[in-house]
Amino acid sequence: MAIYLALDAGGTKTETIVHDETGHILLRNITKGCNAMDMGVEETVRRAEYAIREASRSIPGGKPDRAYCGIASVDYYGKKLRAALRERFLDWKIRWEDDGWGMITSAIGAHDGCCIVCGTGTSLFARVNGGLHHIGGWGYLIDTWGSGYVLGREAIRAALRQADGRGPDTKLYKLVYDQLGAPPETSIPTIYDGGRPFIASFAGTVFAARRQGDAVAEVIFEQGAESVAEFTHAAERYFTGSFDVVLSGGIFAAFPEYAQAVQRKGSARANMIRPEVPPVYGCALENVLADGPVNETPFRTAFMKDYVQMKK
Repeated sequence: MAIYLALDAGGTKTETIVHDETGHILLRNITKGCNAMDMGVEETVRRAEYAIREASRSIPGGKPDRAYCGIASVDYYGKKLRAALRERFLDWKIRWEDDGWGMITSAIGAHDGCCIVCGTGTSLFARVNGGLHHIGGWGYLIDTWGSGYVLGREAIRAALRQADGRGPDTKLYKLVYDQLGAPPETSIPTIYDGGRPFIASFAGTVFAARRQGDAVAEVIFEQGAESVAEFTHAAERYFTGSFDVVLSGGIFAAFPEYAQAVQRKGSARANMIRPEVPPVYGCALENVLADGPVNETPFRTAFMKDYVQMKK
């Protein structure tokens, strides 16, 4: 029986699965995120290699029959990133793609469609006739509006504006204070040392404050949802008629009200899908699709049964 390795890597975490051709999971590992926009190509390659080799220790002979790796930022750093990774796995059958491709596959199989990634960062991928088109997500220094990073940044910013007397009082101040364990205005080194994933971890304070009726949090929420919904309007040019859009990523998963807001504000032609499987499932499915047609129902059932058990 063939043994495969599937890897999905974003800004916050890297998830690696070892599975067989029936969908049964033999190993699930979580390691540090690897996104070259955050840490550069060299560190991204180091982390990806570590995740792959750690998981492969569970495979007889230390190498899978095939591997599929979806890594954030391959769309930008593809040539350099792929070349560096291939050097480390010269005799392996590995497909290296941006994480968006596998996320689309996770919900709609091999069909054309889109995926909005909304986690630490945010962007839209449109898969059309075997090609992948990228909208938005031009890095946190330029454009990642609506992402966990921007939501967290705006929460901290609102708390600091209150502390300065430049902005209105907001429930975000106490929520940010409690998460930091110290006043925001005395925690700047901690915030900057933590970097983008740490700042993104404060996104939850926006949703908590909004549920408490906070006006500042409501504005941040609405602006973020509007920014993400813009992707679906821009994606219309790639399709005739309706098209599928998979709403993927940690923010959508943790805060369904955000996904609902994006659905309300998005293109009328977009059929937005909330996936019932993790993105790494799409990577696993790509593995077996590379070897021929797949009866996906039993494959998905076996995969998700094991995945749920391993998450407990």
